[in-house]
Amino acid sequence: MKKDSIHQQFYLEILSKIKSGEWKKGDKIPAERTLCGLYNISRTTVREALKNLENEGYVVRKRGSGSFVNIKPIKQELAKLYTLREMFIEQGIKHDVRILEFENEQGNEEICKMLNIEAGERVYKINRVFFAASIPYTVEYTYLPYSSVPDITREMVENDGLYASLERLDKKPTDAEEIIRAIEITERQKELLELDDVSFAIETKRVARSNNTIIEYTVNITRNDYFVYTVKLG
Repeated sequence: MKKDSIHQQFYLEILSKIKSGEWKKGDKIPAERTLCGLYNISRTTVREALKNLENEGYVVRKRGSGSFVNIKPIKQELAKLYTLREMFIEQGIKHDVRILEFENEQGNEEICKMLNIEAGERVYKINRVFFAASIPYTVEYTYLPYSSVPDITREMVENDGLYASLERLDKKPTDAEEIIRAIEITERQKELLELDDVSFAIETKRVARSNNTIIEYTVNITRNDYFVYTVKLG
């Protein structure tokens, strides 16, 4: 087998362990000699692959201590309408979503104003946590006007995702506006995001429309150590 092929296979094997969450941030990567024995490859091949992973942000090397997993921040372009599921799939990141709440309730004044409905109208409240490579990275609070999507169910969102469910109901968002800022998070949000010594995170507020009618108001609270927004200019 060609040297380049061996290097690529080993590189992809290590990258897969990181992206799948098998190796978590801070985990020490086995020593070069150990990796050579496990994969029956040369030390040069191991060093080249680890160097490439270090350059890409997946590995950090500490002099005298070895190499450690360093989860690369997830990048999101702001020039297009996106969903978190699509973003994970595009970047090859193993992900999971857990629904904490799915309720039909009376909307408060702020929620109804954001959805452009009458105060006190009923809304769906969906609270989810998104995981990337087994790490909780965002807590999401979504509100939908009940009158627009009365038939949406928890099972639909669990199985297909929010936007795919809205599309099935002929209410797929066609455009959206977002406001992004840093905020101080609550103790509950710290717990959900598994943050002990961090008090701030990124808040993203989205108002999405389906054919000029507001269909979604979502607030995301995202760890600032795993997420990077990018904007293409010019």
